Amino acid sequence: IKSILGKGSILYELSCLMSDPGSQRQVVHPDTPYLEGKDAVLYTCFIALQDVRMDMGPTAWLPGTHTAKAHELFQDTNTWSEREESSKDELIRTHPSVLGILPRGSCA
Repeated sequence: IKSILGKGSILYELSCLMSDPGSQRQVVHPDTPYLEGKDAVLYTCFIALQDVRMDMGPTAWLPGTHTAKAHELFQDTNTWSEREESSKDELIRTHPSVLGILPRGSCA
């Protein structure tokens, strides 16, 4: 880690996420707050311990949403109605996403 991110970097957390068949989806969310003028405070990677297939409900990433504007949209809590959807819902619906369909042993 230090060779890539510098001497001040630390391994903050090492965890394993598991979902049982039929589990509900996790709500789309930013992993960290946006801090104006600050470098990233956290880097996350996923290492597939088994093949991750579409029928397993893979993690979805929204590249480029680490910005102040995207975080502002994520805070919009307006509920959807026939006439209007929240800015967060519109962002999730329209922003390009990447699905974590991964072969065992790969890192994303």
